[in-house]
Amino acid sequence: MIDVIDTYFFAEVNPIPYVALRIMVGVLLFLTALDFVVSYDICSPVEEGGFYNSRHFACWRNPTIFRIFNCPFWLYLTLYFICSICIIIGFFSIVFFCLIFYLIISKRAFMNEIHCGSDQILQYFCLWMIFSSPDAMFSVTSLIIQDDYLIPNAYAGRCMTINFSMFYCLSVLAKLQGKDWTSGVAVWNAMNFPDRHCWGWPAKYLQNKFLLSRMMTYYVLFVEGLAPVGFVIKPLMPIWAIMLCMMHLGIEVTMFVGMFGWMMIVFLVFLFLTYLYW
Repeated sequence: MIDVIDTYFFAEVNPIPYVALRIMVGVLLFLTALDFVVSYDICSPVEEGGFYNSRHFACWRNPTIFRIFNCPFWLYLTLYFICSICIIIGFFSIVFFCLIFYLIISKRAFMNEIHCGSDQILQYFCLWMIFSSPDAMFSVTSLIIQDDYLIPNAYAGRCMTINFSMFYCLSVLAKLQGKDWTSGVAVWNAMNFPDRHCWGWPAKYLQNKFLLSRMMTYYVLFVEGLAPVGFVIKPLMPIWAIMLCMMHLGIEVTMFVGMFGWMMIVFLVFLFLTYLYW
């Protein structure tokens, strides 16, 4: 049993899944920063359509970059962009994953009215990538340093998989607290809120398909609730990755949820790559 656990968590593995995840997460980070530049006035408070929460400024207690270093918002975003680019090209990515992890925590603490689940997912990625070997291939670091420390083991990837498994399970437990999900009408109700729609035609189609919407509601509960099983049993990994990708893509084409769905798909691509290469 100990040998099985040791092999599962600490065996040397092919670096391709980590490298692919590094690039995908770097792109997500870059797009997230770009979205803030486009969507918010970084010099105005949230209540005026801006970036920061002025009502929490004076009573703020967390040791964030804004409080400790008195960092202006333009510098914060500049650092965010620099970190994302360095991660994409693989220039000592672990250092920049540490820095951007701190930047995300700072934003969540300071601007709590505009952060969402996307920030939490980015935190998960950055945390576990710190303990991986993201620069083992296709990176500037691998051109500079030829060393055994670039050879990855499975620890970070396995912990990330457990992390996301728990995320899906907690999501199901939260859904089961409401009557809409237990009665099977959650998807149908969501399709009948036009202000939440991303594209009109998929939602309009489902508005008149109550039975299909009911099946989709239970489909979500099924694939999310059994995610830990699908993520751990290797023959089920590609099946569960595809099923969850279908769920997230369905949400993306029917509802406006920002980049959250794409971030989850990035993890599922990583999971599929671990199935192929580990």
